[in-house]
Parts: sequence; C-alpha cells; structure tokens
Amino acid sequence: RNGGVENEKDNSESDGKEDSFDEETEIKNNSEEPEEEKAPDFTVFDSDGNEVSLSDNIGKPVIINFWASWCSPCKTELPYFNSAYEEYKDDIEFMMINLTDGLSETTEKVKDFISENEYSFPVYYDTESSAASAYETMYIPLTVFINEKGEVEDSHVGMMSEAALYNYIDQL
Repeated sequence: RNGGVENEKDNSESDGKEDSFDEETEIKNNSEEPEEEKAPDFTVFDSDGNEVSLSDNIGKPVIINFWASWCSPCKTELPYFNSAYEEYKDDIEFMMINLTDGLSETTEKVKDFISENEYSFPVYYDTESSAASAYETMYIPLTVFINEKGEVEDSHVGMMSEAALYNYIDQL
C-alpha cells in the first residue's frame, strides 16, 4: 500500500511542476490584486477634533488630496478642488488632508488659511501621519481617486490643472 501512495506522490510531484506554476501564478495574482486595488484605510481629524476614517466614506467615490498651506503647487490647485467640491459634493466625498506636523503646519494656521481663502471643502488634519503613512506620501500635492467600492482608481503626484482634475472626476 505504501508503494501505491509513494507512486501517487511521485506522479503528483512530476505533474506538480506544471500545476505548481499555475497555482503560484493564481495565488500571486489573487494575493496582489486586492493589495493593489483596495484603498488603505486611515484615521484623520476634522476641524472639531473628531476622528474620521476613509472607510467611513466608502459607498460613493472619494477624492483624497494631501496638501499643506506652505506648498506653492498645493495653493495653486486648491481653488480647483474647491470648485469641484461645490459642483460634486453630493456625489463625491472630498477628503482634503492637511499634513499637520505641529511645527510648520498647525491646525490654527490651516484654519486661518482656509478662512482667508474662503474654501468650503472639508479639511482633515493628519496630525498623527496616519494617512500620509498609509499612502507613503513623499511629495505633495498628492491626489488619490477611489471608487465607490473603496478601490484606488488612479492617483496623481504634483499639481494638476483644473481640466486634469475634472478629467479624473469623469473617470470615477
């Protein structure tokens, strides 16, 4: 009996080379796909100090923009985001995430900046670097476009034109 089992094992090993390639490919594809597509969750704070997570907003598309008030390219594109927010706020969640480090960027400075520029989009404060870490934010501005299923559709590093922003929105 053991001989039969060994022979079956030997046969499966010889066939296994072909099968293992397919299985490894399938496993690799299955394990990588969700990681590439699923948007990493994070927790930031609203202007009242309440915790807000990306996962709270899944169910409709989300646009995440990482920015700072000292960043010239960020300041150039913020009016475009404000216009888009005014137009799409009922259909798309806008998460304008300020990289609030407590030194060069404080909650008070940002609130003043938002007020002076009369922006109406919601601002969230990444005081614990949760969002910046989740998205490995090395450069700002960084914009991430997430579909209603919570999957990353696209991202854009650097300042974008108003036309480019609306083009991304149309893709959502």
